[in-house]
Amino acid sequence: MIKSYKKVVCSLSALLLILSFSLASAKTLPEITSVKNRTSSSITLKILYLAYAKKDVDIKVKVKNKSTMKTEDMLFEKKSLDKKGIRTLKIDGLLPNTKYSFKIRVSKKDKNKYTSYSASKSSKTKTN
Repeated sequence: MIKSYKKVVCSLSALLLILSFSLASAKTLPEITSVKNRTSSSITLKILYLAYAKKDVDIKVKVKNKSTMKTEDMLFEKKSLDKKGIRTLKIDGLLPNTKYSFKIRVSKKDKNKYTSYSASKSSKTKTN
């Protein structure tokens, strides 16, 4: 009975350690929570990065045209995240009726120490 109890406790401890590591890792990445206000030449991204809430940040957006696979990096400097770590970014200069994927990384303003990229989010611009 005691041996099986020790095995259960060890298993639960290992599981808690894995879960806490996963949660800590999840908090370190920014997130694109939604894509909205699509036009034929622009898309607005709503981003979340709670770790830098109420701070000025630099944001790099990797924009990939899914038809041509061409990738472009856009830099948004000295942008403020609100108290919930939220900000919207308007991505201009896109082609009509084209599917794009977006991912972001964030750094404290002027520090040039960026997070890893977020998961990508895809959306299609409207037709003219």
